[in-house]
Amino acid sequence: MVLTQRDTGQVARQPVTVLRRVAEPPAPSWQGVPIPYASCPDCVPGGHLVRCDCRGEDAAAEPDCRLCGGAGFAPVAGGCARCRGSRRRYAALTVTVTDLAGRAEHQLWLPGDGPEVGPDHRLDGPYRLADRATDFGVRPEDLTEADGGQPLAYALREGMVPSPGPDPQRRFVASAAAGRPGARLIVVARRPDVPPLAELVRLAHGLTLSVLVAAGDERPAGLSWRWSVSLVHNGTGPGPGDRPHQPTVEAAVDFCLRFLDNVARDAVPPDPDVPIPVPQAPANAAPPDPVPGIEVLASQHAGGEVAVELGQHACRVHLRGPSGWRQIACAATLGAALRGLGLVS
Repeated sequence: MVLTQRDTGQVARQPVTVLRRVAEPPAPSWQGVPIPYASCPDCVPGGHLVRCDCRGEDAAAEPDCRLCGGAGFAPVAGGCARCRGSRRRYAALTVTVTDLAGRAEHQLWLPGDGPEVGPDHRLDGPYRLADRATDFGVRPEDLTEADGGQPLAYALREGMVPSPGPDPQRRFVASAAAGRPGARLIVVARRPDVPPLAELVRLAHGLTLSVLVAAGDERPAGLSWRWSVSLVHNGTGPGPGDRPHQPTVEAAVDFCLRFLDNVARDAVPPDPDVPIPVPQAPANAAPPDPVPGIEVLASQHAGGEVAVELGQHACRVHLRGPSGWRQIACAATLGAALRGLGLVS
């Protein structure tokens, strides 16, 4: 019996119904097996020290080491490289691939023992996320991590085990699960919803700016393309930080558009008497798609990096060498620059 006081000061009585569980409910269908893990042997419990580079897996530390002084553990910038700060070595990984539009597929990577393999070994079966991209109708380069939106690393995407040794599946899964909360990887399989590069060039010219496109063709080395796109002032040219790092042109354009407000603000002339540039080009004034020409240029210098500044009145082509970027061509258009280099007729 529960007694409660009303607003009038009277006391009301209410009987209490007691519920008892007759049987245990069934386990939820979405709950999988527990993810096994072990404490990271390279981390000192309760501290910020990790295994020193002077100490191997089973070897003793160097007594004259400047980092650890022979103790075998020392503070390392960035934390432990093997567990990525989680202090756990996971033996399995839950992988979810989704298009963020109602379709999601889940897999549990629970590997077993395996034979010894050589360097750059590629695993079969479910460990190739690049094959899952085809099932979702996208390119392998379009796969990104849901946490942060970064492109999926090439080795993780292709199921590559870079170092030789036994148990390749176990080592691959341990590396892929390191540092991920709950040993969970969520992959987004969808193309970036961005305008074509030619539309970005038209916008830049309307703001009296140039589009700087850097590209690297690493297909001869068994890798893929790398791209970067940025808006710069005319004649600026590439700098040390203008190196391609995105897997597709669309991903590079998407990254560039994240900072469009900063670029538009920087384009405002400091002199108050100079008018602010406003894009006024008609809708049909978009230039030709520069991607095919840049691909021809990058393929000619496969393994290296090229950069093309697409200005309103000039196109400058740069090649990155051991001492940095150097200009190798300048013409009114990209086509003219490629003809001057003998790459197109």
